[in-house]
Amino acid sequence: MPKAALEKLDESKRERIFTIAAEEFARRGFYGANVSDVAQRAGIAKGAVYLYFESKLDLYKETLRAGAGLLDEAFDSVLAESDELPSRLHLLYARVGAAIETAPHMWRIYCDLVNTSDPDLVPMAREMEEGSARFYRRLVEDGRANGEVRNDLPVPVIAYLLDNAFVQFFAASVSGYQEERLAMFWPEEEDASAALKLHMDQVIDFLTAGLAVRAAASGRK
Repeated sequence: MPKAALEKLDESKRERIFTIAAEEFARRGFYGANVSDVAQRAGIAKGAVYLYFESKLDLYKETLRAGAGLLDEAFDSVLAESDELPSRLHLLYARVGAAIETAPHMWRIYCDLVNTSDPDLVPMAREMEEGSARFYRRLVEDGRANGEVRNDLPVPVIAYLLDNAFVQFFAASVSGYQEERLAMFWPEEEDASAALKLHMDQVIDFLTAGLAVRAAASGRK
């Protein structure tokens, strides 16, 4: 857990440490990241890092929590501003897309973490994902109460699929392989990742159409 000294740091300096740490972890991975490089770029002595964090793992966790805070802010604003599922999804994708553009390395290490099988990191991945699970369950439950979401699939199934679609959509903007993978499906586009963002509204329309009550009432049930 972070030390009390971290809370006493100026907010801008704290954010700088997390921004630089995210860049380091994104570029080299958790095990390859160098705490000394983070300290040097942040303008603090290497030993000072350990005044604020117990270990490299602690720095990694707190950096991820800082990034998760941006995601939680987007979740809260979406729930506060709209009651309709399609509108909520459009707001979510637009706001998270904007946040990723300003902090791409935060999203990169988040994507790396949620795909980890490392036993030292799996508990952290679970902690990061709990907020997302609650958010998507809330979306589905509210949508069902509003008559927007079909009743023939369990809430956890829909929430899980919505979350996976969301993570996969944005992974292409920060992951080298995921961008290449997207290009396999969209070879006619010079920049498949950029093209996908241009068609973001169509992606969301596809998701909401599949969830709509009318989709369950006609055709396959």
